Amino acid sequence: MSISADKVLDAKGLACPMPIVKTKKSMNELEPGQVMEVQATDKGSTTDLKAWAESTGNQYLGTITEGNVLKHYLRKASEEELNNESPHPHTASLEDVLAKLEGNEKITILDVRESAEYAFGHIPNAKSIPLGELEQRFNELNPEEDVYIICRSGSRSDMAAKLSEKGFKKTINVVSGMKDWTGPTETSVEKKGGTPKMKVAIIASNGGMFDAYKVFNIATAAAATDAEVGIFFTFEGLNLIHKEAHKQLPMPAGAEHFQEGFARENVPPVEQLVEMASEMGVKMIACQMTMDVMSLEKEQFVDGIDVGGAASFLHFASDANITLTF
Repeated sequence: MSISADKVLDAKGLACPMPIVKTKKSMNELEPGQVMEVQATDKGSTTDLKAWAESTGNQYLGTITEGNVLKHYLRKASEEELNNESPHPHTASLEDVLAKLEGNEKITILDVRESAEYAFGHIPNAKSIPLGELEQRFNELNPEEDVYIICRSGSRSDMAAKLSEKGFKKTINVVSGMKDWTGPTETSVEKKGGTPKMKVAIIASNGGMFDAYKVFNIATAAAATDAEVGIFFTFEGLNLIHKEAHKQLPMPAGAEHFQEGFARENVPPVEQLVEMASEMGVKMIACQMTMDVMSLEKEQFVDGIDVGGAASFLHFASDANITLTF
């Protein structure tokens, strides 16, 4: 079964954190229920995109490999799914359905998820009709049979159960959907391979090239999951946002050969990461005391920063889920 996607994102040749940064931007352009194919060559992108989807409430469907290209499939969730309300009066538990299957009882199971979701795992012999196509494809179902309707969480199947009431003997919403299904599944492809907002506080007190990548890789990756991110730059860490210094950060002694690796793996330059962090709403605070000691002015730093003391950062970090120092 071929997998169709509503949008294809080319992230090939990009290193962390660029695949998830681009995924976040592209996902904002999709309508709820639409599927995106993210093409990447970064070996860590599978783990990153799984974590990103879980953090943002979207759905990671699966990954297939073609040569050295990883094709990741993600689906944009709707508000109704995140709320997961299921008021249809006729419901069945996953245990009920599993018992019927294990008892060899002949039942009709209708899977109303998108075709890509179905392809990456479905109940054996379940019929696939995406919710958006159901009204045009009612004739493929027998109205005299009880129809057990399933989706990922019970939300789309609830809507489908109400849509199917006309002319059907009985439609049953299967809760809580495939996300909790532990019974047998089949796949149609070879598989390889409403969340509270997170808050991340970072202290940057060192000013080398490696320090910049540590700080901004984590900051942009966290921002891509819609986390609130703040960085406090103090002492040598001010180099990371200084208009001139951040373009010529030193490599650690003896590590100059890493420059070739950065180029080979298409790792974005520090200037680009700083710009992305700003675009993604990362709060950047330059330490006022350090600036005074070093006779530095705000105009000497990249646009969009705030200037403040330790107390301003502590206020931001007081309820942070994660605090890091580099």
